[in-house]
Amino acid sequence: MMGVVLYGDRFVPYDAPAFRSLALTEEWHSLSKFFDELVGKSADPLSGNPVMVSWPDGLCVARSFWMLRDHPDSPLHGLDMQRIWDDNGRLFFRGDRDGSSVDLEVRQLSDKGASSPLVQDVLEREWSGVAAYTPNDRMFSRLEGLWEDPTIVIPPNYADLTHRIPDRPDRSVPLDPSDPLNMSLGSSSSAGWGL
Repeated sequence: MMGVVLYGDRFVPYDAPAFRSLALTEEWHSLSKFFDELVGKSADPLSGNPVMVSWPDGLCVARSFWMLRDHPDSPLHGLDMQRIWDDNGRLFFRGDRDGSSVDLEVRQLSDKGASSPLVQDVLEREWSGVAAYTPNDRMFSRLEGLWEDPTIVIPPNYADLTHRIPDRPDRSVPLDPSDPLNMSLGSSSSAGWGL
């Protein structure tokens, strides 16, 4: 796995439950602020627009990241979060549900996507603000078309905009096991980037 680890084994070096819980709570807060606050208070120019999630079992649209995290119909709800990472602007989550590992990708709708009739229809039908569809649902293929359009559903570029970690070609440089936070000042490659 490549990219910038924002939460997980490489970022949380101690297995103390309280430390892991605090680190995850802080990252959730940062993500909610990024996706949900009004423009000007957030680094995200699309802040306040709905978000979409793709995972092997389906697609989900949510009015906000906060709803995505907490609503029982959301694929993020109830996951024992193991890792959050950004890979070239794409935001991924890995968690454990019932003994199985689940990988998800979160993207944000552009203004064009947020105002599309399909998204408006989906969110109006779902009074809760979260709509999840499996490949067997009729709506799935229509939402999949949105997901695949880079002008409609956009990778959030979260690490760059919030943590000031820009896209760069050398993200594949692995961590030195003796320096899990990659903070040694003498390292010549990617020191301090938290890969």
